[in-house]
Amino acid sequence: MAWTGVLLALATPGPADAHALLASSDPADGARLDKPPTAIMLHFTEAPELPLSQVSLLDRSGATLEIGEPAAVPGEPEALSVAVPALEQDVYTVTWRTVSKVDGHPSGGTFAFGIGISPLQVAPAVAPGMETPDPSPLEMPGRLLLFVGLGLLVGATWVGSLVFAVCPGPVRRAAGWAWGTALAGLVVLALAQQRSSGVGFAEFLPTTPGRALLYRAGAITLAGSALLAAALWPRSRRALLLVGGVAAAGGILAHVVAGHAAARGDLAWAKVVSQWLHFLAVGVWLGGLAALLLGVRGKPTAMKGTAVRRFSAVAAFALAAVAGTGLVRALNEVGSWGALFSTGYGQLVLVKVGLIGALATLGGINRWRNVPKADTSLRGLRRVSGGELVLAVGALTAAAVLATLVPPAQVPAAVRPPAAITATGSDFATSVRTRLEVDPALPGANRFDLRVTDYDTGEPVDAQRVSLTFSFLGGADVEDSQLELRPQGEGRYRATGSNLSIGGPWEVTILVQQGADSVEVPLQVATLCEALEIPGEPPLPTSHIVEVPEVGTVEGYLIRLGGGRAEVHFTFLDSGGTPIDVEGDPSIIAWQEDQDPQVLAPEFLDVGHYYGIARLGTGDWRFDGAASGGGVSLAGCFEETLPG
Repeated sequence: MAWTGVLLALATPGPADAHALLASSDPADGARLDKPPTAIMLHFTEAPELPLSQVSLLDRSGATLEIGEPAAVPGEPEALSVAVPALEQDVYTVTWRTVSKVDGHPSGGTFAFGIGISPLQVAPAVAPGMETPDPSPLEMPGRLLLFVGLGLLVGATWVGSLVFAVCPGPVRRAAGWAWGTALAGLVVLALAQQRSSGVGFAEFLPTTPGRALLYRAGAITLAGSALLAAALWPRSRRALLLVGGVAAAGGILAHVVAGHAAARGDLAWAKVVSQWLHFLAVGVWLGGLAALLLGVRGKPTAMKGTAVRRFSAVAAFALAAVAGTGLVRALNEVGSWGALFSTGYGQLVLVKVGLIGALATLGGINRWRNVPKADTSLRGLRRVSGGELVLAVGALTAAAVLATLVPPAQVPAAVRPPAAITATGSDFATSVRTRLEVDPALPGANRFDLRVTDYDTGEPVDAQRVSLTFSFLGGADVEDSQLELRPQGEGRYRATGSNLSIGGPWEVTILVQQGADSVEVPLQVATLCEALEIPGEPPLPTSHIVEVPEVGTVEGYLIRLGGGRAEVHFTFLDSGGTPIDVEGDPSIIAWQEDQDPQVLAPEFLDVGHYYGIARLGTGDWRFDGAASGGGVSLAGCFEETLPG
């Protein structure tokens, strides 16, 4: 009995079932595709139940498009795919909802991708109602009743048949009450999971989670039949009680097979066996302790003292079975020390740690003071063990709550497409290194992800303040702007802003402030240059067309004049293809990477059509043009490689 607190500490983190969370998708959340996909694929942390899975596709207006039904992916049991029709250039929202094939927990969510357009630059449709639902209010009490019922049933049957020479009547009755508790828990759990699935029992029971409930029901029915037979045939009572205990152990096995231990990839069978022994040992100890207290009611006798010592010896073996699995299970589910304090799951595990001290103290008193004198006095044993059982109920309640939560170690890291551009650098004093990722790296809204590490050690830098200052290098009248980044942990900082308001080269100065010290890191970035090439027959040059969605078109081309001189032409047209009347002077830039850009003096050629004279050497060149007029603003660019 001294080991009650330790056993509970190892046991209670174990029952935490998982959810089929979205690990990744193709297209990825936030992706900007050049070509439309033929299918959407979702990868989950657990196998999804296809009959209970829903996937919808919405265009930017919120209209739902016709797509295929969720289908299995050969060789990837934790994935599903849906075929999609030919999609046009637009931003699309995917909504999904599924139920874990392993434990019946529902989950859902949304993500967006674009074809030729970034979801960061054109807002996708909002699709409410597909978030992961909160656990059913029935699930926690259902699991608690099932845990307590099966545990007491295992404890009462082995104590009644093996600890006592003749099974006491209160122990037999306790086995009956335990059976009824387990049955009630199963019914409540079935209602919770059926309601969470969103379908009726007729559709739910043929699914994997539904069949798992039926397997539990079969084991509980067999246990109840054995208890009834034990009451009718006293001569075979010991054997029949053991049959009831074995059936209850089978119910525990069916419960474990329907949990996350069976979904963890390699050696899943070993994890199932380990978790099953874990639960079984808890039942032997806690259920057996409750049955023992009922069996030793009344005055102390030598027979009762013998029963107490037998129980204590078996409890040591139960501890050995639990100790080898429970601690590892708890560490695996929490995942890190940080998650132990920063997540609800980890904090609930800490509550268990708070119970350890009290339970270990009570168990120690029993082991060293009350068990040795059980032949002559049971008063101390009863009083202390009663306190243990009260604390045990609290621990089991917490275990049932943990079963409805997602363990931190099972929460997948957000998977995003690679950033469109990346720039790295360090400050003048070489104290920090920075890596800035910009996505989608187009004029307008962008997401900025920054990683700051120590220059020498590579360790993450946690700063009090991190900001970006943007200065346009193209000569246009664009005011400097600033963006404050929010910390994400582990030296990472993020924010979304429209600071890259115009296409072309920018200087981004990173400010990293730590206490009274601060450093600046200058970087040069440029928006992506994507244009459709239209080859021209000599003497016509190759034209580069850039379409600005729902705004207009920019056409650019280069005419070489010889002697390193060239004309850089840009024409700006509205959405109807009519040249716009440019207000003021347009911006025309010619530049090479790591070089100062040439800001060209614009010359008017025709309405909406301007050119500038540049001096160009060999190598890769980029040309940017931007203008405003007629209520619209247009920017475009093109690239050419000039031979030596």
